[in-house]
Amino acid sequence: MGNCRIDMKNNNTKSKGNPKKKKAIYEWIVSEIKEAEKYGIAVNVEGVNYSSDETKELFYVLEDAVYMKEYLGDSEGRIIQINFDKITGM
Repeated sequence: MGNCRIDMKNNNTKSKGNPKKKKAIYEWIVSEIKEAEKYGIAVNVEGVNYSSDETKELFYVLEDAVYMKEYLGDSEGRIIQINFDKITGM
């Protein structure tokens, strides 16, 4: 394994966020919501369900962070829900 160095000086600039990255994350999740709705699949972001009618609200809760997409299936292997959760501790 390589060395990992944490620079606390630059850590504070991360909290301000990168508007372009946040917009890209937002557009990715919104496109996933719209596609999932075609198939009746619920989409949750940080535990809150969002529909395509509520995506404007979503922009304000997203952070400039890494999000993981997770699929939840039923007993027959069909996707019934998609979850997006922020990865912390990276």
